[in-house]
Amino acid sequence: MPLSPLKLTKNQIQPLIDKIADRLPSWKAELLTKAGRKILVQSVLTSMTIYLLMALNLPPWALKAIDKCRRGFLWKGRKDVRGGHCLIAWPKVTRSIELGGLGISNLQQLSWALNLRWLWLQKTEPNKVWNFSPIQAPKQVRAFFSVAIVSEVGNGKNTCFWSDR
Repeated sequence: MPLSPLKLTKNQIQPLIDKIADRLPSWKAELLTKAGRKILVQSVLTSMTIYLLMALNLPPWALKAIDKCRRGFLWKGRKDVRGGHCLIAWPKVTRSIELGGLGISNLQQLSWALNLRWLWLQKTEPNKVWNFSPIQAPKQVRAFFSVAIVSEVGNGKNTCFWSDR
């Protein structure tokens, strides 16, 4: 995993996407049902992405490339697939089962949730060593965090006067 204080370049991120895509040929997709492929997508390909998202803030193009691999394996059992092979639109697939989807994680929302976790840990555990490094979170995530969290002043060490509620 490439770690850098600077924004990662496309050349540094592409091997990570290729590593996820290289998992597909080892599975015998033609012997699996769509339900079996769904379980592999959710348990393996999504888990590999979670591992990356915990440490990196992947750009939208990288998340789309990973989604393309997940979508292709789910519907056809290979790396890429055309629109006519997809039985359901991908935004509907990523809905929860209760809302009529297949329950496959939406990578953008998952990325935001993991970024929120880092902001929460920075707020609640200020003495940790990793807490002094800057957290790269999108504006939407920071806005949601500021709306969702209410601070109790206490001794004032963890409360920012101008930005905390």
